[in-house]
Amino acid sequence: MRCLPWTLWRMATVDLLRLVTLTAAIVVTIAAFGAMIPQLAKGRLGPAEGFRFMLLAVVPMLQYALPFASGFASTLVYHRMAQDNEVLAAHAGGLGHRAVLAPALGVGLLLAVVLSVLSEAAIHVPYDEGRAPVELLAGRLDAAVQWPGQFVNVTVELAVIAEAVVVPPAAVQVGQRGYYVYVVKADSTVELRLVRTGIRTEHAIVIEDGLKPGDRVVTEGQLRLRPGARVAVRPSASGPPPGRATTPNGPPG
Repeated sequence: MRCLPWTLWRMATVDLLRLVTLTAAIVVTIAAFGAMIPQLAKGRLGPAEGFRFMLLAVVPMLQYALPFASGFASTLVYHRMAQDNEVLAAHAGGLGHRAVLAPALGVGLLLAVVLSVLSEAAIHVPYDEGRAPVELLAGRLDAAVQWPGQFVNVTVELAVIAEAVVVPPAAVQVGQRGYYVYVVKADSTVELRLVRTGIRTEHAIVIEDGLKPGDRVVTEGQLRLRPGARVAVRPSASGPPPGRATTPNGPPG
């Protein structure tokens, strides 16, 4: 009766686990530190909050680091075994390739279980604006989202700005003096007016200063305009055509 190579398996498994742990720790530390640096540079996180940010980022990053670490560790361990003629000795003793690769298979199954647990774990993301953590539970997402690393579109209502003046993004231009818009005056001529912008979305930009409700702004054709130029405003039911004007917070006019 052939004896199982417990000594070989134990040594290979210990080497694999040690290298997987070391490699994964280095990868997630570098990645978490790199993710923290921009937040520190912008002043959004302090030193203590930055350290907490790194700790909270470790869990999702492990889902990507562990597969890389396991492949890297297996390559190093079996390369060393081949260089030291341990694989050749094992074959001479009657062990096949499957028996030699058994430790890698066992470690792979163990990591698969760990990744499965991580994919179901809660991922905490610190949100600085309100100084409170936002918890995203993977198990509570839609049933169609089943794989780690998938992206979802999330809309969060951060604030409600009452009576805000908004204009289409196409109306706001950038010049040497900052943001500006062309405002259509009562005599159908335009003036260049500097504005201070606020929150912007795909369809609108909040104007914090420089415009008031009722002002008409040019949305297209600004390159052909200069202060004092005369324009013809021709409204359309489907929106302002090229070179036309719109009224902030109101229909085209």
